Amino acid sequence: MSHPSKREEEIDGIKIKVSSFKSNWWIYKSIGGEVKIRGEKKIRKWWCAWLCKREVEVKAEIIEIQNTYFTRLDNSAILVQSASHNTACNNSANCKLRHFAVGIGVKIKFPGGSASPGLPSDLLPLDGVISRTRVRVNGREFNFVTAKGAHPEVVID
Repeated sequence: MSHPSKREEEIDGIKIKVSSFKSNWWIYKSIGGEVKIRGEKKIRKWWCAWLCKREVEVKAEIIEIQNTYFTRLDNSAILVQSASHNTACNNSANCKLRHFAVGIGVKIKFPGGSASPGLPSDLLPLDGVISRTRVRVNGREFNFVTAKGAHPEVVID
């Protein structure tokens, strides 16, 4: 079963946007999962006329994200046992869990999310992520699974 990289649910006027991401730009790399919760009502910023109409943030009681990272060996994605971590955001409308690196020629180092230049042997290349998300908003609970990059088709929980 393949997982989508983005999912969006709208329940009772509340939009829950869940995504997994992997960016690999020239001087910036990141990988992880993210949740945004918005309402159907829109407001305008005080300094902007008609262009800046935004959806109102809706706070969830809890947002939990668990990321499982994968690396690729011999063109097949394998689970990296030590590369899994999670976070919880309480009373929040946004939550992000990521690892990133900034600079020329950097690799993402796990654990810790820091980076080092060059190719030392202790750097673990993160090629894919599966994000499992649990959101509780207005007393209702929702579960999502998204993925980005190289990951096995079926993951046993």
